[in-house]
Amino acid sequence: MLHRNSLCHVGCFAFALFLLSFLAGCKKDAAEPGLEEIYSSLPESILQPACSERLSFEQWKALLEASDTSKMRKAEDIIPALTIIRDIYVANKDLRGTFPLIYLEISHEVVRYATSDACQYPEKLEPMTLNFAKMLFYNHYNHLLNRKVEEHWVHYFKIGDDCGANKLRVGLGGVASHIVIDLARSVHEARLTPVHFEEYMLLGEEMVLAVPGMMSSLEHHYGIDGSYFLSGFFFGEMLDPIMGGEGATTKLVFQTVRLESWSAGRMLMSSGKYQETLDMMFASWRTKEKLLDEFVRNGLMD
Repeated sequence: MLHRNSLCHVGCFAFALFLLSFLAGCKKDAAEPGLEEIYSSLPESILQPACSERLSFEQWKALLEASDTSKMRKAEDIIPALTIIRDIYVANKDLRGTFPLIYLEISHEVVRYATSDACQYPEKLEPMTLNFAKMLFYNHYNHLLNRKVEEHWVHYFKIGDDCGANKLRVGLGGVASHIVIDLARSVHEARLTPVHFEEYMLLGEEMVLAVPGMMSSLEHHYGIDGSYFLSGFFFGEMLDPIMGGEGATTKLVFQTVRLESWSAGRMLMSSGKYQETLDMMFASWRTKEKLLDEFVRNGLMD
Protein backbone atom coordinates (compact mmCIF):
# COMPACT_ATOMS: atom_id res chain seq x y z
CA MET A 1 0.00 0.00 0.00
CA LEU A 2 1.33 3.42 -0.94
CA HIS A 3 2.01 5.87 1.80
CA ARG A 4 -0.17 8.97 1.87
CA ASN A 5 2.86 11.17 1.12
CA SER A 6 3.75 8.93 -1.84
CA LEU A 7 0.22 9.27 -3.21
CA CYS A 8 0.50 13.01 -2.81
CA HIS A 9 3.81 13.05 -4.66
CA VAL A 10 2.38 10.96 -7.51
CA GLY A 11 -0.68 13.18 -7.73
CA CYS A 12 1.38 16.35 -7.66
CA PHE A 13 3.70 14.98 -10.32
CA ALA A 14 0.76 14.05 -12.58
CA PHE A 15 -0.77 17.48 -12.12
CA ALA A 16 2.55 19.14 -12.94
CA LEU A 17 2.80 17.11 -16.15
CA PHE A 18 -0.74 18.11 -17.09
CA LEU A 19 0.02 21.77 -16.40
CA LEU A 20 3.21 21.69 -18.43
CA SER A 21 1.41 19.97 -21.32
CA PHE A 22 -1.39 22.53 -21.19
CA LEU A 23 1.03 25.47 -21.13
CA ALA A 24 3.07 23.97 -23.98
CA GLY A 25 -0.10 23.60 -26.01
CA CYS A 26 -1.04 27.21 -25.34
CA LYS A 27 2.44 28.34 -26.30
CA LYS A 28 2.31 26.32 -29.52
CA ASP A 29 -1.08 27.75 -30.46
CA ALA A 30 0.19 31.23 -29.74
CA ALA A 31 3.24 30.63 -31.97
CA GLU A 32 1.17 29.49 -34.94
CA PRO A 33 -0.66 32.41 -36.56
CA GLY A 34 -4.05 31.87 -38.14
CA LEU A 35 -4.68 32.18 -41.86
CA GLU A 36 -6.02 35.73 -41.53
CA GLU A 37 -2.83 36.82 -39.80
CA ILE A 38 -0.64 35.11 -42.40
CA TYR A 39 -2.64 36.72 -45.21
CA SER A 40 -2.29 40.20 -43.72
CA SER A 41 1.49 39.82 -43.45
CA LEU A 42 2.13 38.64 -47.03
CA PRO A 43 4.11 40.84 -49.46
CA GLU A 44 2.45 42.48 -52.44
CA SER A 45 4.38 40.22 -54.83
CA ILE A 46 2.14 37.39 -53.63
CA LEU A 47 -1.18 39.17 -53.13
CA GLN A 48 -1.04 41.51 -56.13
CA PRO A 49 1.84 40.82 -58.53
CA ALA A 50 2.37 42.84 -61.70
CA CYS A 51 -0.82 44.58 -62.84
CA SER A 52 -3.27 41.99 -61.57
CA GLU A 53 -6.16 42.54 -59.22
CA ARG A 54 -5.48 41.90 -55.55
CA LEU A 55 -6.21 38.44 -54.18
CA SER A 56 -8.97 38.58 -51.58
CA PHE A 57 -8.59 36.48 -48.46
CA GLU A 58 -11.19 34.04 -49.77
CA GLN A 59 -9.37 33.68 -53.09
CA TRP A 60 -6.00 33.22 -51.43
CA LYS A 61 -7.44 30.61 -49.06
CA ALA A 62 -9.05 28.74 -51.96
CA LEU A 63 -5.72 28.72 -53.83
CA LEU A 64 -3.99 27.43 -50.73
CA GLU A 65 -6.50 24.64 -50.23
CA ALA A 66 -6.35 23.66 -53.92
CA SER A 67 -2.55 23.35 -53.66
CA ASP A 68 -2.53 21.22 -50.50
CA THR A 69 -0.84 17.99 -51.62
CA SER A 70 -1.94 16.15 -48.48
CA LYS A 71 -5.49 16.12 -49.90
CA MET A 72 -4.44 14.58 -53.23
CA ARG A 73 -4.90 10.82 -53.33
CA LYS A 74 -5.35 9.99 -57.02
CA ALA A 75 -4.56 11.40 -60.45
CA GLU A 76 -8.13 12.64 -60.93
CA ASP A 77 -7.60 15.08 -58.02
CA ILE A 78 -5.28 17.12 -60.25
CA ILE A 79 -8.10 18.40 -62.48
CA PRO A 80 -10.33 20.20 -59.92
CA ALA A 81 -7.29 21.66 -58.16
CA LEU A 82 -5.87 23.13 -61.37
CA THR A 83 -9.32 24.38 -62.37
CA ILE A 84 -9.65 26.37 -59.14
CA ILE A 85 -6.16 27.85 -59.53
CA ARG A 86 -6.73 28.74 -63.19
CA ASP A 87 -10.14 30.32 -62.59
CA ILE A 88 -8.99 32.54 -59.72
CA TYR A 89 -5.89 33.80 -61.49
CA VAL A 90 -7.74 34.34 -64.77
CA ALA A 91 -10.47 36.30 -62.96
CA ASN A 92 -7.77 38.56 -61.47
CA LYS A 93 -5.82 38.93 -64.76
CA ASP A 94 -2.91 37.35 -62.89
CA LEU A 95 -0.12 35.95 -65.08
CA ARG A 96 0.57 33.20 -62.55
CA GLY A 97 -2.43 31.49 -64.11
CA THR A 98 -0.83 31.05 -67.53
CA PHE A 99 0.96 27.80 -66.73
CA PRO A 100 -1.88 26.26 -64.65
CA LEU A 101 -4.11 26.95 -67.68
CA ILE A 102 -1.67 25.15 -69.99
CA TYR A 103 -1.15 22.34 -67.50
CA LEU A 104 -4.88 21.85 -66.99
CA GLU A 105 -5.41 21.25 -70.71
CA ILE A 106 -2.53 18.76 -70.77
CA SER A 107 -3.64 17.06 -67.56
CA HIS A 108 -7.05 16.27 -69.03
CA GLU A 109 -5.29 14.11 -71.64
CA VAL A 110 -2.71 12.65 -69.26
CA VAL A 111 -5.19 11.66 -66.56
CA ARG A 112 -7.60 10.27 -69.12
CA TYR A 113 -4.92 7.98 -70.54
CA ALA A 114 -3.20 7.03 -67.25
CA THR A 115 -6.51 5.90 -65.74
CA SER A 116 -7.84 4.13 -68.85
CA ASP A 117 -7.79 0.48 -69.84
CA ALA A 118 -5.42 1.40 -72.66
CA CYS A 119 -2.65 2.14 -70.14
CA GLN A 120 -0.33 -0.87 -69.88
CA TYR A 121 1.40 0.17 -66.66
CA PRO A 122 -1.16 2.12 -64.59
CA GLU A 123 0.63 1.10 -61.39
CA LYS A 124 3.55 3.24 -62.60
CA LEU A 125 2.06 5.95 -64.78
CA GLU A 126 -0.82 7.01 -62.56
CA PRO A 127 1.34 7.56 -59.42
CA MET A 128 3.95 9.27 -61.60
CA THR A 129 1.26 11.58 -63.01
CA LEU A 130 0.11 12.49 -59.49
CA ASN A 131 3.61 12.98 -58.09
CA PHE A 132 4.55 15.07 -61.12
CA ALA A 133 1.64 17.42 -60.44
CA LYS A 134 2.40 17.53 -56.72
CA MET A 135 5.77 19.14 -57.46
CA LEU A 136 3.97 22.14 -58.92
CA PHE A 137 1.36 22.22 -56.15
CA TYR A 138 4.02 21.96 -53.44
CA ASN A 139 5.90 25.00 -54.75
CA HIS A 140 2.70 26.95 -55.38
CA TYR A 141 1.54 26.24 -51.81
CA ASN A 142 4.86 27.46 -50.38
CA HIS A 143 4.79 30.52 -52.64
CA LEU A 144 1.36 31.49 -51.31
CA LEU A 145 2.66 31.25 -47.74
CA ASN A 146 5.89 33.13 -48.58
CA ARG A 147 7.93 30.05 -47.72
CA LYS A 148 10.95 28.62 -49.52
CA VAL A 149 10.27 27.75 -53.16
CA GLU A 150 12.58 25.78 -55.44
CA GLU A 151 14.78 27.77 -57.81
CA HIS A 152 12.96 26.93 -61.03
CA TRP A 153 9.60 27.92 -59.59
CA VAL A 154 11.00 31.05 -57.92
CA HIS A 155 11.88 32.18 -61.44
CA TYR A 156 8.38 31.47 -62.74
CA PHE A 157 6.70 33.52 -60.02
CA LYS A 158 9.28 36.28 -60.47
CA ILE A 159 8.70 36.79 -64.19
CA GLY A 160 4.95 36.70 -63.51
CA ASP A 161 5.43 39.74 -61.27
CA ASP A 162 6.14 42.11 -64.15
CA CYS A 163 3.56 44.32 -65.85
CA GLY A 164 5.57 44.27 -69.05
CA ALA A 165 6.12 40.52 -69.11
CA ASN A 166 5.30 38.61 -72.28
CA LYS A 167 2.31 36.49 -71.29
CA LEU A 168 3.25 33.48 -73.38
CA ARG A 169 6.80 33.71 -72.05
CA VAL A 170 5.50 33.40 -68.49
CA GLY A 171 3.43 30.32 -69.34
CA LEU A 172 6.23 28.61 -71.26
CA GLY A 173 8.58 29.36 -68.37
CA GLY A 174 6.30 27.18 -66.26
CA VAL A 175 6.40 24.48 -68.94
CA ALA A 176 10.21 24.51 -68.93
CA SER A 177 10.35 24.34 -65.13
CA HIS A 178 7.90 21.49 -64.92
CA ILE A 179 9.19 19.31 -67.75
CA VAL A 180 12.95 19.81 -67.48
CA ILE A 181 13.19 19.52 -63.69
CA ASP A 182 10.00 18.06 -62.24
CA LEU A 183 9.36 15.44 -64.92
CA ALA A 184 12.88 14.04 -64.66
CA ARG A 185 12.49 13.72 -60.90
CA SER A 186 9.11 12.07 -61.41
CA VAL A 187 10.71 9.44 -63.66
CA HIS A 188 13.27 8.85 -60.94
CA GLU A 189 10.72 8.59 -58.13
CA ALA A 190 8.51 6.24 -60.15
CA ARG A 191 11.58 4.05 -60.82
CA LEU A 192 10.68 3.73 -64.48
CA THR A 193 12.73 1.21 -66.46
CA PRO A 194 13.29 0.65 -70.20
CA VAL A 195 10.18 -1.54 -70.12
CA HIS A 196 8.11 1.59 -69.53
CA PHE A 197 9.83 3.78 -72.15
CA GLU A 198 7.43 3.14 -75.02
CA GLU A 199 4.39 4.04 -72.93
CA TYR A 200 6.19 7.05 -71.48
CA MET A 201 6.65 8.38 -75.02
CA LEU A 202 3.08 7.42 -75.92
CA LEU A 203 1.91 9.51 -72.99
CA GLY A 204 3.75 12.45 -74.57
CA GLU A 205 1.81 11.95 -77.78
CA GLU A 206 -1.41 12.06 -75.77
CA MET A 207 -0.27 15.37 -74.25
CA VAL A 208 0.23 16.91 -77.69
CA LEU A 209 -3.48 16.30 -78.34
CA ALA A 210 -4.11 19.07 -75.80
CA VAL A 211 -2.28 21.74 -77.83
CA PRO A 212 -5.29 23.01 -79.88
CA GLY A 213 -7.43 23.35 -76.74
CA MET A 214 -4.52 24.93 -74.91
CA MET A 215 -4.02 27.60 -77.59
CA SER A 216 -7.74 28.31 -77.69
CA SER A 217 -7.85 28.66 -73.89
CA LEU A 218 -4.80 30.96 -73.83
CA GLU A 219 -6.39 33.24 -76.39
CA HIS A 220 -9.79 33.22 -74.69
CA HIS A 221 -8.57 33.90 -71.15
CA TYR A 222 -5.38 35.92 -71.69
CA GLY A 223 -5.59 37.18 -75.27
CA ILE A 224 -2.50 35.15 -76.19
CA ASP A 225 -2.07 33.92 -79.75
CA GLY A 226 0.59 31.24 -79.38
CA SER A 227 -0.09 29.41 -82.63
CA TYR A 228 2.90 30.91 -84.45
CA PHE A 229 5.38 30.05 -81.72
CA LEU A 230 3.97 26.65 -80.75
CA SER A 231 3.85 25.49 -84.34
CA GLY A 232 7.59 26.08 -84.70
CA PHE A 233 7.42 29.47 -86.47
CA PHE A 234 7.41 29.13 -90.25
CA PHE A 235 9.37 25.87 -89.91
CA GLY A 236 6.19 24.18 -88.76
CA GLU A 237 4.47 24.99 -92.05
CA MET A 238 7.48 23.65 -93.93
CA LEU A 239 8.18 20.53 -91.86
CA ASP A 240 4.70 19.33 -90.85
CA PRO A 241 3.85 17.88 -94.30
CA ILE A 242 7.20 16.07 -94.41
CA MET A 243 6.98 14.76 -90.84
CA GLY A 244 3.45 13.45 -90.83
CA GLY A 245 0.94 16.28 -90.93
CA GLU A 246 -0.22 19.27 -88.91
CA GLY A 247 1.29 19.46 -85.43
CA ALA A 248 4.19 17.11 -86.23
CA THR A 249 6.82 19.80 -85.53
CA THR A 250 5.21 20.65 -82.19
CA LYS A 251 5.21 16.97 -81.27
CA LEU A 252 8.87 16.58 -82.22
CA VAL A 253 10.00 19.51 -80.05
CA PHE A 254 7.84 18.43 -77.12
CA GLN A 255 8.91 14.80 -77.27
CA THR A 256 12.57 15.80 -77.59
CA VAL A 257 12.38 17.70 -74.28
CA ARG A 258 10.52 14.79 -72.65
CA LEU A 259 13.19 12.41 -73.92
CA GLU A 260 15.79 14.56 -72.20
CA SER A 261 13.79 14.28 -68.97
CA TRP A 262 13.57 10.51 -69.36
CA SER A 263 17.35 10.25 -69.71
CA ALA A 264 17.94 12.56 -66.74
CA GLY A 265 15.44 10.66 -64.60
CA ARG A 266 17.16 7.37 -65.40
CA MET A 267 20.55 8.90 -64.62
CA LEU A 268 19.26 10.08 -61.24
CA MET A 269 18.86 6.40 -60.37
CA SER A 270 22.52 5.70 -61.08
CA SER A 271 24.68 5.21 -58.03
CA GLY A 272 26.80 8.24 -57.22
CA LYS A 273 25.41 10.38 -60.06
CA TYR A 274 22.43 12.02 -58.41
CA GLN A 275 23.93 15.46 -57.68
CA GLU A 276 25.87 15.54 -60.93
CA THR A 277 22.70 14.80 -62.87
CA LEU A 278 20.69 17.34 -60.89
CA ASP A 279 23.28 20.02 -61.69
CA MET A 280 23.07 19.06 -65.37
CA MET A 281 19.27 19.33 -65.29
CA PHE A 282 19.34 22.82 -63.82
CA ALA A 283 22.00 23.89 -66.32
CA SER A 284 19.72 22.68 -69.13
CA TRP A 285 16.75 24.51 -67.61
CA ARG A 286 18.73 27.77 -67.36
CA THR A 287 19.77 27.43 -71.01
CA LYS A 288 16.15 26.97 -72.08
CA GLU A 289 15.11 29.99 -70.03
CA LYS A 290 17.73 32.13 -71.78
CA LEU A 291 16.51 30.83 -75.13
CA LEU A 292 12.93 31.84 -74.29
CA ASP A 293 14.19 35.32 -73.40
CA GLU A 294 15.96 35.50 -76.76
CA PHE A 295 12.74 34.58 -78.55
CA VAL A 296 10.97 37.45 -76.78
CA ARG A 297 13.76 39.92 -77.58
CA ASN A 298 13.60 38.98 -81.24
CA GLY A 299 9.84 39.35 -81.43
CA LEU A 300 9.21 35.66 -82.02
CA MET A 301 6.71 35.17 -79.22
CA ASP A 302 3.14 36.43 -78.87
